[in-house]
Amino acid sequence: MPGRLYTIPDDRDDFELEVEPPFGMDAVKVFATGVKIPIPVLTRRVETRSYRGDKRTRGAKRKEIQKELSAMKSINPRDLVDYYRGAARQAGARVFEDTVIVETRKK
Repeated sequence: MPGRLYTIPDDRDDFELEVEPPFGMDAVKVFATGVKIPIPVLTRRVETRSYRGDKRTRGAKRKEIQKELSAMKSINPRDLVDYYRGAARQAGARVFEDTVIVETRKK
């Protein structure tokens, strides 16, 4: 589902991600840290803090926004990257992130 977060499980956990139509190419953003970071509630009811129109905030203002976002329990989906960067910084941890391109199709 768009806008939904999934936690990658420990080897002892047991779940599968089921892909349903529409099939095609998707980008999956993956974050990892050495500490547990809370997963925020994603809602479009909260205004984005990282963007002004189509432009992403940059520089010192962006780091300030990341700090603010790290304290929030509900964020706009567009703020997810800055949330995790800020939350990791607040926890004194490094955050690793990558984008995985996934192609889905009918079996």
